[in-house]
Amino acid sequence: MQWNTTNTTEPTPIPSIGPITDQEYVSPISWALVGVISCSNIFLLIFIFIRRRQQPVKAFGPLLTSSLIFYEMIATIVFLTRLGVKRTPFPCFLYTFSFLVLMPGFVLVKAARCLRLILLYHLSNYKAYGTSNKVDDVQNPTKWNNDNIDYQIFKRNTRVMNFLSSKYFILTLTLFMIMIQILLWLVVTGIYSLYKPERFLYTASFCAMDTILASMTAVFCGVYIVVQLILTVYIFFRVQDSWGLAKESIFMSFVYIFWLIALTVLNAVPAYYLLAEYYFPAVWVLLPVFFSDSMTAFIVCIRSLLKRNNFLMHNKDEDIDEMSTTQYVEPTTNPSRMPTRGASLVMTNRSKIDVILEDSSARSEFLDYCVQSFCPESVRAWIDIQSYKHNEVMKHRIKNAILIYDYYLDQKNAIMLLNLPNFKKFNAPIERAINVVKSIDVNQIELVSSPVTTSDGCMSPNSESLLLSPTLTESIGSPSEAQSREAVTEDTIRELFHVNLFEKIEMHVKTDMVDTYIRFKKTNSFKVLVQRLPQLGIEDDM
Repeated sequence: MQWNTTNTTEPTPIPSIGPITDQEYVSPISWALVGVISCSNIFLLIFIFIRRRQQPVKAFGPLLTSSLIFYEMIATIVFLTRLGVKRTPFPCFLYTFSFLVLMPGFVLVKAARCLRLILLYHLSNYKAYGTSNKVDDVQNPTKWNNDNIDYQIFKRNTRVMNFLSSKYFILTLTLFMIMIQILLWLVVTGIYSLYKPERFLYTASFCAMDTILASMTAVFCGVYIVVQLILTVYIFFRVQDSWGLAKESIFMSFVYIFWLIALTVLNAVPAYYLLAEYYFPAVWVLLPVFFSDSMTAFIVCIRSLLKRNNFLMHNKDEDIDEMSTTQYVEPTTNPSRMPTRGASLVMTNRSKIDVILEDSSARSEFLDYCVQSFCPESVRAWIDIQSYKHNEVMKHRIKNAILIYDYYLDQKNAIMLLNLPNFKKFNAPIERAINVVKSIDVNQIELVSSPVTTSDGCMSPNSESLLLSPTLTESIGSPSEAQSREAVTEDTIRELFHVNLFEKIEMHVKTDMVDTYIRFKKTNSFKVLVQRLPQLGIEDDM
């Protein structure tokens, strides 16, 4: 609907030429679209909240995706309500505010998603490799003996990782974007006041589109699109992701550009106001953009359902407990020994994951793919657990256990928190061990040589015995109390920090890798890996 704006304070409508420009018309199509869009977007928001912990949804960002859908839902409802009620009495302030704030909002969220993708990839890469002084040797793979596993877990710069993954960083980034939004809004306000005598955010401003307002809107949103394109180019050349986020960002950038051109052209054609605006308002050009973003979010949620196997979908504790006692299944190509479909298929995938993890070259390729999927925590946890299991020096094993707990299991401060279905059940023995050892200084635990009688009656002079250091012994009290404390501490520590302390955690992270492995075996990297290492016995997945 075109308004002829003059120096008066009230808008002058275009002379009516019949029902086409009837100001009292109520559009049933607009109200129908309001209902459909509102219900579908509310359903999507609930769906995203339910599936927020699943990998596809986590990769796209539940908060940003929800913000995008919320922006589009509010903007669409306001626009369609403007067309669904009598056009003259509609509050122009609400419409103008929505047009200037909500509509560019979803473009802003897209730019924020691109920036998040860049940070997420580099953070995932840092989680996987950190500052380790030893990298898996992909040229000399080892099989089954874990010779390529470090006995000491490397420490990560937790200060940087905690800041990048904290709510304070997200809040700082959000405030910065809001400041940019306000600055652009002030620029648009100044430009509008130069061309329009009416009071801004009042009377007819934005209640009727024209070439000037459409051009201003195009420039306003174009700033965010340019930023998004710059970030997208960086993503295309520097970021590798297995979820198609870069492709989705490029596609949506072209959709936005087409929308801006269409919106500007439609409002520059005078005949459009008299003929098409009544039945097909220019604002409806936005609807394909809104639906495309909503469909993207819907597809992501559906992928989160299709990609999860039965164990991961239901998170049944009894299934994981059963799997924790399952013996390793050697991969085979013998048809008579091939497992059936269903749960046996999951076991087949898990056995192949064992094969990949035990080989340094295959594990390195798989870890790279996990970095691209933004989920390196499971592989890194498995590697660190192997460091714990194969470290025979008790003091070092205890330190490794503390690092594993701090990195992966501490629900409040872990920087690589694992997605465990039941933290209390998994963490109970581990927390008990950590709490006991944290009550003393690990550096005061010493390993001394003491003779031990063997089964044949001989003395073994170099057997390892766990004792407290003299400084800790002196702080206990009397000699008898010290001896009792030494014996209890030795027995307690050896009992708590046994080799299989993290067995259930190890089995769970292997289970958590199954859905990633299913996608990994469809890549070219997997095909090259199988051809280069046929001894792995996983060629049947090609």
